[in-house]
Amino acid sequence: MTWRDDTGGNVIPFIQERADERSVPGPLRLSERVIAHDWARTPLGPMETWQDGRRALVDHILSSPMPMVGLWGKELVQLFNGAAEALPGLSGQLCLGRSARDVWPREWPCADALERARAGEGLTFDTVPNLAFLTYAPVRTRVDPLDVVFVQAVPLGARGPHRHPEVEQRTRNTLALLRSIVARSAPLGEDVEDYANHLLGRIEAIARVQLAVAVAGDGIDIAAIVAEELQSVGAHEGDAVVIEGPPFRLAFRPAEKIGLAIHELATNAVKFGALACDTGHLRVAWRIEEGRDGGALVIEWIERGVPGRVTRERNGFGGELVERALPYELSATTVLVFEPGGVRCTLRLPVAKVGMAR
Repeated sequence: MTWRDDTGGNVIPFIQERADERSVPGPLRLSERVIAHDWARTPLGPMETWQDGRRALVDHILSSPMPMVGLWGKELVQLFNGAAEALPGLSGQLCLGRSARDVWPREWPCADALERARAGEGLTFDTVPNLAFLTYAPVRTRVDPLDVVFVQAVPLGARGPHRHPEVEQRTRNTLALLRSIVARSAPLGEDVEDYANHLLGRIEAIARVQLAVAVAGDGIDIAAIVAEELQSVGAHEGDAVVIEGPPFRLAFRPAEKIGLAIHELATNAVKFGALACDTGHLRVAWRIEEGRDGGALVIEWIERGVPGRVTRERNGFGGELVERALPYELSATTVLVFEPGGVRCTLRLPVAKVGMAR
């Protein structure tokens, strides 16, 4: 059996029901307004012609707990979420399908700044009224003929009055990770349909961590990450799946990377590994090993009972994430082994690097 290291994950239901619409005025919820909008009169074209890559980006915007706007193409056509529309002073200034040049909030940097973002420059502004900061981040994807600029705003008072630098860094890291996912999900030789599916699953994994942290306020327990990622591929704890380990709360940035790694392992297991056959078993366990410098969080992903030998087809996004990105960014020691009957992955991460500050 071949373990494909270019998994697609889950297809996100387009315009999910969990999109933040609590503060949206009018008789229709925002998702319904997006669906009802006449996109054929914009450069994006009719919604039914949108490819999965664009749908994934739209879904990410609508489901983000933070105010977010997407600007498509050279016309900078707007699509935004309920959290953005609810920002103070924006009533009537964000308009679905309209160019940002025509209706952009007067207080937000426009013209030259947006052109610089379209050209590939990431920009952050910290003097915008009513906002702690505003970030413009370009995203390019070969499954959408139009480039996109992601705009993310953080309102004043978000996460407390003294933590704007932390929230700003968190937003920058998430947008940088998203851009990396878009770029790295398209290795040479992969067709557009596969790329779109892979992109969908990876963006959804990031969105799950974002939502969990938004609800909890800060950090996320590793048990929640593992359970969420397994549930996202239809796997639940039971006779064939064991999840165990002590309570341990991850900081936001490492939670994104670890969640993405678990996502890659889970989607491969459900397609080609222990969760793809009746004889397969999966054990996900973690422990804290004491030691100097705060000790280590050790995560073990062990698959057994897969007919034949699981082999790596090629080194793609998943392998690079586990074997290169985690060691580089989180000082992790990682081992990914393909054995007769399954896959074993061990992640050893410094507690001081990945855990919440005590």
